[in-house]
Amino acid sequence: MKLLAAVAVALVAATAAGAAYKPSPLLPLDGAYRLTDGGIVSLAVTRDGGLLYTDTRTGELRQLRAAGAGRFTFGPAYLVQQPVRGRVSVRAGKLTIATGGQTRVGTRIPVSRQRVSFRGAGVRLAGKVTAPRTPGRHAAIAIVHGSEPGDRDYYDLLVNFYSALGFVVLTYDKRGVGDSTGFYVERATAANLDSLAGDAAAALRVLAARRDVDATRVGLVGASQAGWIIPRAAAKSPLVDFAVITSGPAVSVGEQEAYAAITAQGERDPPPTDAEIRSTLNGFPANGFDPRADLERLTIPTLWLFGAADKTVYVPQTVAALESLPTRPTIEVFPAAGHFVLDTPRGLRSELPRAHRFASGYFPTIAGWLAPFAN
Repeated sequence: MKLLAAVAVALVAATAAGAAYKPSPLLPLDGAYRLTDGGIVSLAVTRDGGLLYTDTRTGELRQLRAAGAGRFTFGPAYLVQQPVRGRVSVRAGKLTIATGGQTRVGTRIPVSRQRVSFRGAGVRLAGKVTAPRTPGRHAAIAIVHGSEPGDRDYYDLLVNFYSALGFVVLTYDKRGVGDSTGFYVERATAANLDSLAGDAAAALRVLAARRDVDATRVGLVGASQAGWIIPRAAAKSPLVDFAVITSGPAVSVGEQEAYAAITAQGERDPPPTDAEIRSTLNGFPANGFDPRADLERLTIPTLWLFGAADKTVYVPQTVAALESLPTRPTIEVFPAAGHFVLDTPRGLRSELPRAHRFASGYFPTIAGWLAPFAN
């Protein structure tokens, strides 16, 4: 499942496969900011000279445009810059947001960042650990890539979100990307998914060995192709205590690809009707890698989140598969949202630039579900 680099769950442009990792000059501004009204805002670096602004309480999402040193503007929707609807300034760890005649202020939540290098499944992986600057042992999360050639900064939106919840977070350059060795392979073959699962399990070993991590509270989170990888990693490693999966398929690669072909991955407009989808998929055999054996062995708590209008993963089919498991996971389906869990009512790629927010309740649902592990 090829994700659009501009609109992946992290919504951060990826480093080209094979290119050396180069940190963004905006990385000093990247982080989670706690507002005086109690909200948390993330500023995540992008590769196009701006920052991604996300309010994790409301889900509001905007691509910021640089307007001077530490100053940015944003428009009425995610990629719609004009007319200017708000201004953001960041200076010395202080965030000011001016919009609609109101001003909100916040302070950056302190974290530490540490470069790490570790052995994956036959490769050397490079990444970073972002940790809260609070005493004691913390729960920890490794973020698993989807099919994209992402680097360690690719999911900084999620790094900011999870670190603000009190988690130590590890992200890494995918194999064959940035400073990680090996070869980047997008195709979801059984061999490739098994290797990527081995990389994820290796990331958990790094976290579990840290002095600031409670090794009994270590989990994996990821989206899209990670829905195949995370259960595979859980089958490999006893370190996986919990998992959060967004827009991940619980059916075989062949079944998923058959659905994506019908919808042209959200490019077919108007999209196919339910009758067309059911007619094509009814009786379609499982083929290619099939996650069902891994899913049936899962006993850890798992949260699956979907947009009902997903045009890459057929949500009714995947939900039915999940509901039939011996250990039933927690499932949340958000109406009027697509594969990227943004407010795209028809799930079409053409709707993405004018999206305003993540599905209402997306971040609070994750935070609430993770609370027992974070505390």
